[in-house]
Amino acid sequence: MKLFSTLFDKKKEILWTHQTDETVFGVCFSPDNSLIAAGSRKGSLYVLDRSGNLLWKYKTKPEEALVSASISADGSMLAIGSTDNKIYLSDIKEFQ
Repeated sequence: MKLFSTLFDKKKEILWTHQTDETVFGVCFSPDNSLIAAGSRKGSLYVLDRSGNLLWKYKTKPEEALVSASISADGSMLAIGSTDNKIYLSDIKEFQ
């Protein structure tokens, strides 16, 4: 099944759409709005730029749901919470 993540503006106009093959949730934005991170039900982490281009995708093993995402206030670190009782941390510089 093809699924899509879509970003809308305040007027509900589509800014961009990114196709995925799994449900995403736990979405967060970097403080400067240059990056969007989202976890998926099947254990993928997506990092997109503000235009919807995929910059990085990471797949956990086993495929546990990534249910929450947060970028630090200074924009330097990404944290993802998983149903495998782990927190995945990454330096934002990996995506830029």
